[in-house]
Amino acid sequence: MSVSFTFLGVALLALAVAVAPLVSDPDYDWMAHSISLLAGQGMPNAFLVQIGLASHGAMVTLDAMRRLIRRQWAYLPFVVMGVAMIGAALFQHAPLDQTLAYNAEDHRIHGHAIDTSAAAFVLGTLACLFTRDSLPERLPDAVAATSGVLIPLLIINNPGLEGLLQRGLFLITFAWLVMYLPPRGGLIPRQ
Repeated sequence: MSVSFTFLGVALLALAVAVAPLVSDPDYDWMAHSISLLAGQGMPNAFLVQIGLASHGAMVTLDAMRRLIRRQWAYLPFVVMGVAMIGAALFQHAPLDQTLAYNAEDHRIHGHAIDTSAAAFVLGTLACLFTRDSLPERLPDAVAATSGVLIPLLIINNPGLEGLLQRGLFLITFAWLVMYLPPRGGLIPRQ
């Protein structure tokens, strides 16, 4: 069994997302506010989630590259996902307190990086779906891709539940990545 860089990246980001609300702005509401806001400009201890996002992105990129070395081209979107996640860590979300001055360009780039990462995940899971031989093998890909489209739509229509819904999406994403991205190193061995 080979090393799963993805598992390490998922663990670091999950830990950061769990701990950061405890040491961040007291007005931060994990059910209503996005994870990106924890890494936002002017947020106390924003570096925790920034490190989590960057390490998650780097580890996903490493495992995706290992797949590409094996000519498993369906995993190419996960390189884009990982690099975009690193970009999301480097450029910060607007602050929770909207009365504070902030770098709007950083916020804009952060948003594009997050959107790119999410779209790459959906494209990657769809690409993998078409490489699988049977319906039971395709089901996790279909669930992950569908969740990657439907949950953001739910967030748009339920902004007061953005944090809760986003965490649900992260849980699905994390599970898929840990099980299927690492070459022969995930929980479910793959070629």
